[in-house]
Amino acid sequence: MTVKKSYYYFYYRLYKFFILFGEDFLIKYKPVTFLIFLEVLLLSALDNWYTIIARRWDIKGHLMLLVIITIFISLFNYSFFLVGDKYKKYFFEFESYPKQKNIIAGWIAFLLVSLIITTYIISDYQMGLIDWKK
Repeated sequence: MTVKKSYYYFYYRLYKFFILFGEDFLIKYKPVTFLIFLEVLLLSALDNWYTIIARRWDIKGHLMLLVIITIFISLFNYSFFLVGDKYKKYFFEFESYPKQKNIIAGWIAFLLVSLIITTYIISDYQMGLIDWKK
C-alpha cells in the first residue's frame, strides 16, 4: 500500500469511527479536523523533545512556527481529501477489503492515534520536570 493510499485509509477509518456517533452534514469534516489535530500534536511533541534535548525554549518562535505549520497542514488536508470529494473513490475500494484486513488495519490506526497522544503527554510531562530558571 502506498503512503497516499495509507493516508486515505487512515481517513477512512476515522470516518467510520465518527459515523458511530451519528451521521450529519459535518461528517466528512470531522476526520480531517481530527487528522489536523493529530498532526499538530505530533509536531508539538517533536518540538517538546527538541526543547528538552537542547534546553532552549523560545515561546514566540515556537508559537509562530506552530501556527504557520498548522495553517499549511490544514490547507493540505483540505485539498487532499475534500476538494472534489477525492476520498469517495477510495472508499469503494476499502469497503471491498476482507473483514479481517479491516479489523487489523483498524487496530493499527487505533494504536497510531494512541502512540501520538501518549508521545505528546510524555513529552509535555518531561518539559514540566525541567527547571527553566537555570
